[in-house]
Parts: sequence; structure tokens; C-alpha cells
Amino acid sequence: MVGLVFPFDRRGSWAAAHLHVCLQDGRIVTVGEIVLQHTSAYDFAHEIVRRFDLNGILGPRRNIVVVYLDPANFKNIGDGHTIADQVNEVLAPSKPNFSARLVARSISC
Repeated sequence: MVGLVFPFDRRGSWAAAHLHVCLQDGRIVTVGEIVLQHTSAYDFAHEIVRRFDLNGILGPRRNIVVVYLDPANFKNIGDGHTIADQVNEVLAPSKPNFSARLVARSISC
């Protein structure tokens, strides 16, 4: 599973993605993290594909089951594309059998 935090204000905000795996004993472990500043949604999604090796270049393809996004990322920001749409456009083609679903979920610390 992938958790994404993407800001609307790119002037000084940071975008973050975390890659988690579910172990056989049910524990969830974070195995990867990406944090970038001043990045478009498209560019950030491409970095997720590259850094988390979603195309399986370095080994077997990862089975991404769900991508969690802050609910604000599903709002239309005026250009006709939500951040969720932009991320999905990049992530879906990275896997022929892309089974992940984008889920609006508040992320709290």
C-alpha cells in the first residue's frame, strides 16, 4: 500500500509518499519513503514509480493494493484534473494489472 500527502500550495510545501507492506503475521511495515519539495503531481507520481520500482525493473513487480490520499486531493482545483486524477494517470499504466484503488482518507499524526 502507498500513502500519499500532496500539498495544494507548492510555494514551500512538501509532498510525501510512504510504501508499506503487510507481513504474513498481519503487521504493516514501512519500507520506503519519498519526500520532495516544489513538485507537480505528475512529476511526483513518476518519482513514486521510479523510486518504489513499480515497473519491476529491479525485481518482481510490487503488488500495490491501495493508495491512500488525503480527501482534499479529490477536489477539483480549477484545471479540470484533481490531484488524485493526475496521480492515477501515472500509477495505473505502470502495472498492466494495476489493482490499486485510490482511497480518500484523512491522514493524522
